[in-house]
Amino acid sequence: MKSIISKTVLTSLRLHFLMFVFFFLYITNANAQGLSELATNAGFNFGAGITIQQYLEKPDSLFKATLNKDFNMYFEGNKMKFKNVQAVRGVFDFSTYDSVLVMAEKNGKQVRGHCLIWHSIGQNPGWLRAGWEGTPKWTRAQLLDIMKVHISTIVSHYKGRIKEWDVVNEGVYLENGHPHGLRTSYWQQIIGDDYIDSAFVWAHRADPSAYLYYNEFGAEGAIASEYAKRDTVYNLMKRLLAKGIPVHGVGLQCHFGNWINAGAISANIKKLGELGLRVSMTEVDMMNTTNLPGNWKALLNAALENYNCNTFVTCGVDDGHSWFGKDCGCLAWDSVMVAKASIYKALSDALKAANPNITAQRLAFASQLPYPQTPVPLVTTGIVYCQGETASTLAATGKKLRWYASPTATIYDLTAPTPSTTVPGTKSYYVSQTLNLIESPRTEIKITVNKKETWYKDEDGDGKGDPAIFVQSCSQPVGYVKEAATAIETTYAESNHISVFPQPFKSTFILKLNGDEKIVKVQVFNLAGAMVETKNNIDSPTLVMGETLQSGMYLLVVHTEKNTYQTKLSKF
Repeated sequence: MKSIISKTVLTSLRLHFLMFVFFFLYITNANAQGLSELATNAGFNFGAGITIQQYLEKPDSLFKATLNKDFNMYFEGNKMKFKNVQAVRGVFDFSTYDSVLVMAEKNGKQVRGHCLIWHSIGQNPGWLRAGWEGTPKWTRAQLLDIMKVHISTIVSHYKGRIKEWDVVNEGVYLENGHPHGLRTSYWQQIIGDDYIDSAFVWAHRADPSAYLYYNEFGAEGAIASEYAKRDTVYNLMKRLLAKGIPVHGVGLQCHFGNWINAGAISANIKKLGELGLRVSMTEVDMMNTTNLPGNWKALLNAALENYNCNTFVTCGVDDGHSWFGKDCGCLAWDSVMVAKASIYKALSDALKAANPNITAQRLAFASQLPYPQTPVPLVTTGIVYCQGETASTLAATGKKLRWYASPTATIYDLTAPTPSTTVPGTKSYYVSQTLNLIESPRTEIKITVNKKETWYKDEDGDGKGDPAIFVQSCSQPVGYVKEAATAIETTYAESNHISVFPQPFKSTFILKLNGDEKIVKVQVFNLAGAMVETKNNIDSPTLVMGETLQSGMYLLVVHTEKNTYQTKLSKF
């Protein structure tokens, strides 16, 4: 027995001695550049998802020192998930995330928000699952209200403090056979495909300064078997942007084995960037790559060589706390918090070699305000539909849409709605829906004329119009109310009659009219629909403008004597 005790004590002493040596070596090298500083120099976020339990473990000094030296972004990977933050309906527990946020802010770090809406049964509370799996089930309106309260409460709580949110997680699953590749989750089955639309709209309303991401696994395009999912996510983003949904980026989770095709991943990031989207690598780990530093370097290079990618987050810090288990070899630190020298060097070398020109582009792109990625529609006609309805379904159900010039004076009573209806003048109107003589509450619509009409509703009561995608006219409270594509345009038509260069521009841009026409007037509108720059009486085929504009996206409208053309602008 004495011998066993002696061996146990000796083993314990050796372990503590080794930890002391590791920590001593770490502290004595504290003046060396860590990954955090290198990443910041590259205009880049190098982050990790952590657990609060790990942060509170004793002794924890080595972990905290590593976190502060080598990561400029971190977040609690589990405590924002639905079952943890709202275990009881209407009762929100922010204590853990608050503590991590305070810790990060104290150390000059950023925090991501992960995640707001996820299908995973195990990550949703029992009270929510009861309305999915039991009887009676949630109605569409009930589940929309639950989602609205959940997202609005959380994002509002962290308004201005968390800059990136994973709003919808893993909403694509090709194996379910959906026409657009969406996962047939309970969110999708009860609410409909547009649950994704509503989630982003509510998150944007709660914090218009936050960047909102769609997060997905297996969409990196790293191997041929992922190409279909990669393309499905790309097409989903195009559809959301075309409807004016405020989605600003795609999160690529990046869970890999010992294989990687960095060139294909880089091309995917670039292609998403052409839509105006950011890309973040959000949950990086690589199974059994302890001795494959080249894979880590290649993946980080794929991110760094694209200006629209500014975040690389690992799924944990060390193997001892990997979701795959301590023997996976998945992360850059081993199970006793010692950096794997070859992988650490690979990451460090990649950050040091970041192209300064791309870094400048990345910083400029990152400074753009996270407005909806398409301008507010400029249209002359339109009709408001309830969620998921079209003119034909309204007519089939006998519903009517009524427009009022005042709260009482009817100007249109549409028995069989047509694809579009012209509403004259710059003033407020009211719209309602009727069925069997029962009329829904009348929703106020404000129409402002900027050469053409822009449709607004002042829903939040601030005296300013909200974009037309927020119009609500149904008898029950719902979230995002989409307009039929044939009714209200939500995209602008880019014209080949005009050329703008450089694009994006830094100080001014040159506008050239292609053809024999001359420019008479030019207007620039911001994403709120306000005219922010104009020039008149030009009588010229070229023009230099843009000096008064702030960084951001704009709509350029060019008038000639006979025609009007429009295209987008982007200033960094």
